[in-house]
Amino acid sequence: MPELVVTALLAPSRLTLKLLRAFMWSLVFSAALVAAAVYGCIAFTHVLCRPRRGCCGRPRSTPPACLSNPTLGEHCFLTLKSSGLRLHYVSAGRGNGPLMLFLHGFPENWFSWRYQLWEFQSRFHVVAVDLRGYGSSDAPRDVDCYTTDLLMTDIQDVILGLGYSKCILVAHDWGALLAWNFSIYYPSLVERMVIVSAAPMLLPSHRSLVLAGSIPAPILFPVAVAPRCLPGT
Repeated sequence: MPELVVTALLAPSRLTLKLLRAFMWSLVFSAALVAAAVYGCIAFTHVLCRPRRGCCGRPRSTPPACLSNPTLGEHCFLTLKSSGLRLHYVSAGRGNGPLMLFLHGFPENWFSWRYQLWEFQSRFHVVAVDLRGYGSSDAPRDVDCYTTDLLMTDIQDVILGLGYSKCILVAHDWGALLAWNFSIYYPSLVERMVIVSAAPMLLPSHRSLVLAGSIPAPILFPVAVAPRCLPGT
C-alpha cells in the first residue's frame, strides 16, 4: 500500500489523539488553577480574619490521645551536654538489645516512627527523638541555632547521654540528611544506618571510607515500612 494512502488513512486517528491529548491537558491545568484559586482564597481569608494565626490550623487545647499510647514507649527528656537544651524522646525496650535511634523528617516528630517503635522494641532499645525545634523539645528562637553542626552535636549528645557508645541510626527525610553527615563526621558512633526516602551523599571521601571499612555502608529504603498497624492509631 502506498505511503500516501497509509498517511491519509491514519490522519483522522492521529488528529483525534492530538485533540484528546490537548483536551486532557486542558482539564488538568483547569483543575489545578481552580484548586489553587480556591485554596488561595481560603488562606487569604484566614490571614485577614486571624492575622496572628495566619494559615495555621486551629491550635489544640490538649494533645491527641494517640500521642500518649503506652504501648509505644515511655516519654522522657534528656538535657544535652553541649548546649543544655532539653530534647523529648520516646523510649522502649531498654535492655533488650543495642540502641536503635530514630530521626524524623520535616515537619514531623517522634510519632512518625510509631510502627517501628512497636515492632522493634522486643529486640532493640528503640528511641525516637524530637529534634530541636520540634514537638516537646526546646526550640531556640535564633536561626543560627539550627545549623547542621549543632544538630549533629545533638545526636552525639543523645547517644552518649543514653549511655551508649554507638547506635543503629534510622532516619527519614531531613533527619536522613543529618544522618548522612553524622556518619561521616562521627563514624565511631554509627554501627549501622538505615536511610528512608533521602538521596545518598556518597562523596568521594565518604565512599573511600566505606570501602576501607572505616564507616558502615548504609541500608537504603525508598519508602518507610510499617510491618503492622497499631489499633487506634
